[in-house]
Amino acid sequence: MNPFVTFELVLRTENASLYTPRYGDETGTNGDPEYKKFRDKAKLLPDQADRFAEIEAQIAKLAKRGTRSYRLRPENGAFALPAKHRPLMVSVDCAKGLGLRLYCLLLPDDVIILCNGGLKTTNDVIHCPNVSQYFREANQILALLNEQLAGEQKPLTFTVIEEIIENETFYL
Repeated sequence: MNPFVTFELVLRTENASLYTPRYGDETGTNGDPEYKKFRDKAKLLPDQADRFAEIEAQIAKLAKRGTRSYRLRPENGAFALPAKHRPLMVSVDCAKGLGLRLYCLLLPDDVIILCNGGLKTTNDVIHCPNVSQYFREANQILALLNEQLAGEQKPLTFTVIEEIIENETFYL
C-alpha cells in the first residue's frame, strides 16, 4: 500500500488560502477531507458548541486578515485552534487547555492547512486518545511540506507554495 495525502482548497480570500488534507492510497481517496471530518465530529458534541463556534470564528478571522498578527496555540510544529489568548466570543474560555481542538499548519505567505482534531481530554496531547493521532498527522504533513519547500528556489512566493499544495501528491 502506498498511502498519500493531497490538499483541497477550502477557502481563498484576498489575504489567505485555506486548504485541508485528503488521504488516499492506490485505490483512491479515503473518504472526506480532514477538515470536513472535524466539522462533522464537532457538530455531534453539543457540550462543545461554543468552542466549535469559536474555532469557526477564528478561522474566518484568519481568512480575512491572514496569519501574521494572529497568535495561535503552538503544538510542536503544528498549531491548534482555538487560540488561547484571543477569544472572539466572550462566552468561551480558550485559556483552558482541554476541550475541542483543531490542528492546523501555517505556511509562508498566509497559506493555512486545516487538519483534523477532536476533544482533547488530557493535558499532554501525545497521551490523549482523542487527538494524538491528528496531532501526529499534522506534524507528519508539516515535515513533508517542509521537505518539499526546502528544495524550492528562494524566496518562496505565494504562487509557488500554492502550486505545490494544489498539484503535488505527498507519499507518507
